[in-house]
Parts: sequence; structure tokens; C-alpha cells
Amino acid sequence: IREMLTPEGGFAAALDADSIDMETGHSEEGAFYAWTPQQIRETLGSDSQGASDADWVIQLCNVTEVGTFEHGKSVLTLHSDPDDWNRWNALRAKLLTARAVRPRPGRDDKIVASWNGLAIRALVDAGSVCNRQDWIECATRAADLLVSTHLGADPKHPSRLVRVSRDGKAGLHALGVLEDQALVASAFLSLAQTNGDDVWRELAGTLLNDIKDHFQQDSGLTDTANDVEPVAKDVATRQVDPTDNVTPSGWAATIDAALTYSALSGDTEMRTWAEKFIPALVPLVASHTRFAGWGSAIFVTWLDGPREVAVVGSNDSDFREILAKGTAPGMVYAWGSDQPLLTDRKVLDGKTTAYVCRGFVCNEPTNDTQELKKSIGYFS
Repeated sequence: IREMLTPEGGFAAALDADSIDMETGHSEEGAFYAWTPQQIRETLGSDSQGASDADWVIQLCNVTEVGTFEHGKSVLTLHSDPDDWNRWNALRAKLLTARAVRPRPGRDDKIVASWNGLAIRALVDAGSVCNRQDWIECATRAADLLVSTHLGADPKHPSRLVRVSRDGKAGLHALGVLEDQALVASAFLSLAQTNGDDVWRELAGTLLNDIKDHFQQDSGLTDTANDVEPVAKDVATRQVDPTDNVTPSGWAATIDAALTYSALSGDTEMRTWAEKFIPALVPLVASHTRFAGWGSAIFVTWLDGPREVAVVGSNDSDFREILAKGTAPGMVYAWGSDQPLLTDRKVLDGKTTAYVCRGFVCNEPTNDTQELKKSIGYFS
């Protein structure tokens, strides 16, 4: 949030690794981020009475003259918990202030839809578990930008994202590819759950239905759509790649989002459609696991259900905190009002009540928090 947030509310694509080194005057990788022991001593000072602040940090972060990077520099890393967190936080703040004086690396300010989808989902997950509403609000603002600037920016494709924007202006030269549609749909579904706002689920459905209509070829999913030139005009066979790389494969991300959407919506047709793409991932998970992390996660989600949890009654924060810490693979939940999972759910004994289901077949409703914890794999 500190380094990557743009004025429009999205997250910038990248920071350079290189920047000007103040000592040499040359652009070098790591110049902004890495430290020598001497630089730490100059920043934190030294004394002759026992271990100085600088020596304490050097020992805590295992900073040596040889370094862990280049030219005797190290990336500061905690190798164990400090014995004094207040001291560490104070000294870390001093180091950050000193680093801010260094020439900053360049930043690529374009907003990439799929990468923002990943950031949104991560902020929602972390914000829910750590009770950081500010992170969730930041995620919501980034999603608002994707809706207002990316979704339907090309009027010929009202259900399609554009892949990039900058300064609030959509890049109409590049419509979204499969990973954009799928990862943003996944982000919207995360927001639907944490915010209790069904509009996000509906928007995810818009993106997934566009995938169904335009990103299929024979029995597989393709990275590009069939209705965009020059693909539609000149390409007989579109690229198909179910493997993860530096980002999840659009193929796996689509199945993940579709299973989640189906569980939240009761849309069994969406689930059936997604299931036909699962077999292609089996050999990847079996023999090329490094390139099938999301595929592996999909399998355990699919095998577990995923579990669907509906909470009715007052917006009980205890229940929502429990849901945020459930470990059942791919579990989805709904609270608030006007959502498919909440239809015909009634409170038990006038208290907040949870329904835990698989395949829309539910356990006995409960308003016992301990029982809810057991049923969703809660971790404390």
C-alpha cells in the first residue's frame, strides 16, 4: 500500500530493481534496498557501552561484511524474533527514514487487471484474518477502479476487462486475456464474501460468462478471446496453456473462480462447465507440481465441496471472525442480505445462526460458535 498504491486507488505494476547508488553515482541493482554494516552504523550510531543499536540490528539480521547480496550489501531479514519488539520497531523506523533519502527506483504506474485481482484477494484474506478493515477498504477501492475504468471500457465488449490502465485512462489497445477475467472474478468473489455485498458476485458472474462465451476452443480454455482482431480474423488455433508461471494460469484461475461462484450462487451449470476442464490439470499436478500450484488447490477445493456457509441473524462479528479463519479448502460464506446462500435460511432460537453445507446439502443449523469452528477447520 505504501509503495504501490496509485492516486486512482489501484496498484502499480512494478518497481525497478535498479536505482542510483549515492556513493558511486551509478545505477545499481539493490542500491535503494540493501545495506552494508557501515551504513547501518552510520544511521543508528554506535557507542562504547555494550551492544549499540546498530550492532544489535546487525546481529539480529545477520548482516556481514561479505553480505547476502552484491558488493558487501545485505537485504535486511529477521532470522528470529527480536527480544524487544518496541526497540526493533523504533530502529526499523529510523532505517526506513534513512532509506527514504536515497534516490528512489522508478515505478511502472500502469494498472494490470490480473495483478490487481491478485492484490485485492490477498488484501481481503489478510485483512479478514488480521482484522484490518483498512486493508479491506483498500482492496475495495482497487476493485472499484477495475469496474469503473477497466470493465466494459470498450463498448464492443461490455463484459470484458481491458488489461491495463494508467492515470485513470483505459488502455483500449489491449483487451483482457483469460487470466485477467478469471483473477479479477476471483477478487470480486472475495469482496462479495467479506463485504456481504452481492453486487460483487454478480460482477464476477459477468466475467465468467464472458469466458464461457469467448475463451473456449474445442475442449480447452484459451488465453485469448475468439472475438478480438487479429485473433478472430487470422489465428486458427489460439494459445492454450494450463501451467502456472509467475502468475497463476488463466485455466486454473478460471476453474477456481467458477467453483467459488457456483458455491455462492447455487449455479450448478457453472460448476459442471468448470469441471470438464479439471482433467487436463491432473498430469501437471502429478509430474510438474512446480507449475500447478493453483491446480493442486483446485483439487482439494473440489474434493472438499467446497463448503458453503450461510450466516443469518445479526451481523455478529464473532461469527464473521470465525469464518475468516476457517481452513476448509475453498470455503465460501455469505452474510448480510439478498444473497442466494441466504435464501430461506432462518435464525435458531432468535440468535445468529450458521448453516454449513456441501453441495447445498446442509448440516443441522447451529448458533454455537464452537460447533461452527469444528465444522470449518477453524485455527486460533
